[in-house]
Amino acid sequence: MISKKINQNHPKFNQAWEIYQEAFPEDEKRTIKGQLIAFEQPNYSFCCVVNECEVLGIVAYWQILEYMFVEHFAVKNELRGQGIGAKILRNLFDKYPKFKFILEADLPIDDTSKKRIKFYESVGFNVNEYEYVQPPYGATKKPVPMKILTYPEKINDKSFEEIKQGIYEVVYLCKKKGNC
Repeated sequence: MISKKINQNHPKFNQAWEIYQEAFPEDEKRTIKGQLIAFEQPNYSFCCVVNECEVLGIVAYWQILEYMFVEHFAVKNELRGQGIGAKILRNLFDKYPKFKFILEADLPIDDTSKKRIKFYESVGFNVNEYEYVQPPYGATKKPVPMKILTYPEKINDKSFEEIKQGIYEVVYLCKKKGNC
């Protein structure tokens, strides 16, 4: 299993983009135009995870200060539940051993979202009890209440505010748009 940083010109991009489109609700993902803008950022990585010729999943992350913000992570629908996701995340932890990891997860309100959080906890993420809202990805998208998960440990109030501000400014361009 190999994780490779790609962009829209890579031969596996369409397969990776299909996984991305299928895995996330409309309000929790970029348009292709937004994705092309993200590709231009030097601290952003959109990786497809392959095993021989098959694309198994995707992981997109940002380096912000001393942490990696995992913006999107998904395994191909028919391959879920086989331990692939845990391997992808552990490989990412091994690749960046000096970094803390942050991700957003849907509020645990149904079986799917509860199962997703249990999965993240099983690989070492911690659920933080701060109120957090994912800003909208564009004018036609809505903000989404989320949980912030961190690896390897929980964060304190000060760290949460710094992390939130960093994510808002770098990922969602809130400071530039003035919309958060």
